[in-house]
Amino acid sequence: WGPAMLNEVLGSVMPPWPAGEADVTYRDHRGLTDEEHDIIVDWLEAGGPAWGDPPRELDPPPFSQLARVDMTIAMPEPYSPQYSPDDIRCFLLDLPEPIEGFVVASEIVPGNLSVAHHANVVKASGQRLADYRTREEADPLPGFDCNESQAGVVGKLGTWLPGYGAMVLPDQTGLRVEPGAGLVLLVHYW
Repeated sequence: WGPAMLNEVLGSVMPPWPAGEADVTYRDHRGLTDEEHDIIVDWLEAGGPAWGDPPRELDPPPFSQLARVDMTIAMPEPYSPQYSPDDIRCFLLDLPEPIEGFVVASEIVPGNLSVAHHANVVKASGQRLADYRTREEADPLPGFDCNESQAGVVGKLGTWLPGYGAMVLPDQTGLRVEPGAGLVLLVHYW
């Protein structure tokens, strides 16, 4: 994968950094420093030789990186990916209590990192929520088969990607959840 990695790093495509460059400082910037960029490029151009100490197992991160947890929502039931290499599945989440107001932080904690590519939590209400319930009832497996465009990004309350932690919004901001809305977890298994 060395040539592909080199191409991605030289093009500043990976590691991913979606924010545009500007005369501002971003909190938790995930881009490479010039020094990190040069180290990776030099290593890849040399053929990616092994260096340093052998890999070591890292301690797992804490369960939650949130300062406060008001609600924890578990998967309704376990699910194992059915398709290879990609399986995109949506799950209606059972809320322990209705959510109404503003979500100011969220964190998605995958149960099996070896198959989780990314995950989103989106809110759904009205006809969209009714359609999701119908699809879930018709599917013999937990949740229902879906894709990114079906769940959409409108109403996204949380995202998980490898290396990402909790999503914490700036002070005095939040994402509104209307009365009667439900939550849908979209997981891309890969």
